[in-house]
Amino acid sequence: RRPAYRREGDFFLSGVRTVDAFRRLLGDPHSLLVVGFSYCHKPFECPSGRFTPDCTHDSTNPVCQQCFIGKMFHALPEERVIPLVIPTIHYVGERIFDIVHANPDKRVLFLITACEMSLQMFGDWGNMVGIQGIGVRLDGRICNTMRAFELSEKGVTDIFDRLGFHY
Repeated sequence: RRPAYRREGDFFLSGVRTVDAFRRLLGDPHSLLVVGFSYCHKPFECPSGRFTPDCTHDSTNPVCQQCFIGKMFHALPEERVIPLVIPTIHYVGERIFDIVHANPDKRVLFLITACEMSLQMFGDWGNMVGIQGIGVRLDGRICNTMRAFELSEKGVTDIFDRLGFHY
């Protein structure tokens, strides 16, 4: 079976053919954008905890001031946008499902960041609920094997944790 997305470089396009087509959908006043950030963006010192969907984005906290997610929460428009921090692929799938059903009069769109493995899995969730959007593939120190992904889904994100070292 074909994937539920179309790949264009680091973008996983779901239900849209191009990035420009997605931009046009964002202009629709009946659209609702879910912006999801992988917990991988969170600093280890995050006051909300790294492997959680929580984000205080406290502008007075020095850690939050440097955090990409905190900065984005403050930069996003308050209307027609729902920001999320994604601890697991199941979490974002369930939240998307809830958002779609709570907003039957809206076209729910998504823009999420995650590792390639998560984006491939999320394609099925998006396809099931019929939403359109773009997944942006993260690069760098990310899950590159199924074992690393399984460990990260359980909250084990550092090589020292995987080896049993506690610091």
